[in-house]
Amino acid sequence: MEQIKDIIPAVIDQIQIRKKDIYGQIQESWKKINSKNIFEHTAIASFNNGQLIIHVDSPTQLFQLKLQKQKLESQMSKEVPVVSKIYFKIGKVK
Repeated sequence: MEQIKDIIPAVIDQIQIRKKDIYGQIQESWKKINSKNIFEHTAIASFNNGQLIIHVDSPTQLFQLKLQKQKLESQMSKEVPVVSKIYFKIGKVK
């Protein structure tokens, strides 16, 4: 029988791999559903419990994205079912 101290590192590694896979899917889907212009002015800030936070580099882009929020949420949830809500906020975009 394995001890818990031997099992925990393997479980943590699996969780981290799964999070990286989901983050990659989100990144690819975000690029796919948006124009090049919007993609260049946004960055995925975080994802937790189905909530995706997108940083936007200007108030103009933020306004445009808020107008499209419902459509973007629908498209993202089709592409990546674990995404249920999208929130936009001004932030750093690389």
